[in-house]
Order: sequence, then C-alpha cells, then structure tokens
Amino acid sequence: MKVVLPDNSELELPDGATGLDAARAIGPKLAEQAVLVRSNGGVRDLRLPLEDGQQIQILTTRDKHDPDALYVLRHSAAHLLAEAARRLYPGTKVAIGPPIENGFYYDFEFPEPVSEDDLQRLEEEIRQEIEEGREWERFEVSRQEARERCLAEQEPYKV
Repeated sequence: MKVVLPDNSELELPDGATGLDAARAIGPKLAEQAVLVRSNGGVRDLRLPLEDGQQIQILTTRDKHDPDALYVLRHSAAHLLAEAARRLYPGTKVAIGPPIENGFYYDFEFPEPVSEDDLQRLEEEIRQEIEEGREWERFEVSRQEARERCLAEQEPYKV
C-alpha cells in the first residue's frame, strides 16, 4: 500500500501499516517525536492502520503551535502526572485531568496532604518516567468493562 505525504510524494508501506510505521519508514527521529496523524481533515491515533492512497501528515512534539498536536501533548502530560502521583503517593485516587486552553490539570484525592513543596518531587518523577521510555497501549472497552476495571483498581472517581 502507499500513502501520500504532504509534499505529494508517495511512501510504500506493508498492508496494515500504521501512522507510526509510516513515521519509522521516514526516519527514527520522526518516529520518536511523532504524536498523531492528520488525514482528510481529521486526526487519528498513530497506532491505527492507514488506508491505501491516504494523504497523511505526521505531527510531532515539535508542532507545539498546532492545536491538535498540543492537545495530544497536554493529554499525555496529564497521564504522566497521574502516574507520578500514584507512584509517589500510593493510594492516590485519580479523578479527571483534561487538556485545557492553556495547559492541563488533574484532580486527585491524596491519602495525605500535599503542598507546593511536593511539586518538585512530582516533576522529578515525571522526568524519570520519560527517561524510562514509557509506552501506553490504547484499547477500547465497553462501558461495563471500564467500570469493572476502575472498581478493581479502586478508582471511584473514574467509576
């Protein structure tokens, strides 16, 4: 199969290739920095299969002024914060943490009070997570499966 790049050149890929596969075929640095694929006026997860003849643009961490790329970066940053909080403060309950116009936020219920002094510790934990080369797996589940998983993980706010 072939996909069409922004310069109208074609990239040949195996059937079933994903946006990440396309980025890897172009170069390892692009694959490392890729955050999502823009195609046909919409955006899609890098891990989803591409279609033959599809026009694609791979957005990266360098595209900080692109609203779609920025949304994904902020969403990922929120996940990193949640993981750091749960690792540093076992028993932390995670509520919501969406990207917003000027950044992101996350609401937590900590088992013990935290203060501004703890922010540096959280930031250091996030940096450690990044250095570890964290990867996420995206999967879709039914509402019932999501509820059961959150109950098993003792995440009442997610329920």
